[in-house]
Amino acid sequence: MKGFAKVISYDGRDPEGNSSLSADMWSLYSSENHYSTKRTASYLMGTALTDNCLRPLGPSEQYFWFSNQNSAKHFVIAAEITGDATIATWISAIAAAQLRHPLLRVSVECGPDGPPCFREHANIPIPLRIVPEENSVTWTAEMAKELATPILLNGAPLVRITVLRKSGGSTLLLSMHHSIADGLSSAFVIRDILEALSGKPLQPLPLTEPQENLCSAAAGTPLPPSAPVHPPATLLRRDAGGPTVQSLKLSRELTMKLRTHAREVGATVHGALVAALTFAGRQLSPDWLIHPVRVMSPVDNRKLLGLEDQCALSIVFPTGAYASDSEERLWDVARVVKDDLTPARTAEGLSTVFSGFRQLMSTSPNVAQIAAFELQACACEGMMSNLGVLLLETSFGGFKLESLWGPSVLVGVEGEQMIGAATLNGAIHLLHSSYTPMPKLLRTMEATLEAMAR
Repeated sequence: MKGFAKVISYDGRDPEGNSSLSADMWSLYSSENHYSTKRTASYLMGTALTDNCLRPLGPSEQYFWFSNQNSAKHFVIAAEITGDATIATWISAIAAAQLRHPLLRVSVECGPDGPPCFREHANIPIPLRIVPEENSVTWTAEMAKELATPILLNGAPLVRITVLRKSGGSTLLLSMHHSIADGLSSAFVIRDILEALSGKPLQPLPLTEPQENLCSAAAGTPLPPSAPVHPPATLLRRDAGGPTVQSLKLSRELTMKLRTHAREVGATVHGALVAALTFAGRQLSPDWLIHPVRVMSPVDNRKLLGLEDQCALSIVFPTGAYASDSEERLWDVARVVKDDLTPARTAEGLSTVFSGFRQLMSTSPNVAQIAAFELQACACEGMMSNLGVLLLETSFGGFKLESLWGPSVLVGVEGEQMIGAATLNGAIHLLHSSYTPMPKLLRTMEATLEAMAR
């Protein structure tokens, strides 16, 4: 399998004057500044499908697949990189990463019987869009476009990449469907692309089993229906404008103080971030004062399931409700967050959650039923999707990973304020995504965290 990566859209003229790259490598869509869903679907559907079904989707993968048909569930990660690379080098590096990870080469197909399956497409490249420096766009604006543009449901692969080029470096935006990956997966894929850019060969990884199959604990008891604590959420309206994405990097000094203080008081940095989000939101929005703020916290399962750096879905996403009313009690809230997430960090707790997914998907719900379930069970005012401390190399030959932002993701409910967090090079990177953003949310969170660190 060769030549996976291919430029499908180029926003401008060839800055390298490289006539060896054919016209269709520059633009499949007449140099449009965004993806054309209709034309992309036509292109992909024109590719002959094989009978190579890799495996059926697991219950949580099925959940994200059907949920995405109600409200887009892809996510976007941004990586700021120093070092110059030609477009041809980007193409080669992305191709190598696609060869390494089987789920970067798949579509999802639904037959008349049985669960949907991942089907491999060995010759369809990852869509790559190049944005030249002269376009003078910010990566946050481009990320907002990516967040607003769903991953195609009837094509392959379930991933796309945008590279914003500038003098001395680039920003890479990686968009992925949640049925094939989670936030940490995207960080590993970006790492692999950078290693390939530096000339390092990448070894192919085996296909990962569904996360439910990897849990060694005894099967959990099916979850009983729970009485709703709050009214169900309202489906997000996406026709009244696009999302906004904003970023803020905390100082290394503040990051270190938070980590130290969290250990001293028996809490976690994640708990501190959730406490700061709820406290800041209650300062900025009277709607957040009506009842405790519901915050979703995706939890990584890799260590429990024996996974390492594979591209796969390996999370659960519990939601807790918190009321941060005074700075003096913020660390109390942080400890409650830690306690709330403890069951999801055990094999027995995971088994119970997985049993719930099996129970839900065993009823063969349609998209409308998944939507109704989600508006109740996943109702939240905010999300804290925290990738934690990324134990990644940051130097790759002539390239350096300076910052990593995200994930930018939405549950798909009205009023949601979604925060992605990642710690790289000793600093917490915060990313705020919303269709109805609270003004100054990140700055208010930063001031709250500074008060907590004192």
